[in-house]
Amino acid sequence: MKKEISILTVLEALLSIAFVFVGLINLIWGNDQFFGLFIIVIALVFITPFRRWIKKITGIWIAIWLRILIALFIVWSSMGVGELPEKIDLMIEFFNKKQTN
Repeated sequence: MKKEISILTVLEALLSIAFVFVGLINLIWGNDQFFGLFIIVIALVFITPFRRWIKKITGIWIAIWLRILIALFIVWSSMGVGELPEKIDLMIEFFNKKQTN
């Protein structure tokens, strides 16, 4: 049986990877590790097998409009509250110091 991969599936996979990285940056270089962990946990809604597991256990399917709102929330909170650009600068500075030593 041949399975087709939709554009939405690919987009959700890329978003989940990006949001997990955002969560890891906040977890490691952030001043609020729980915020990073929270971002990682809510990024799981973009992974199709996780959504199927949630539906199997609870009977609740996470609709596309809710996933869009979650994505917007992650972007908004990471750029504003989470200060993601500053944390990326700290991360780059850390790795540059490691290479020079």
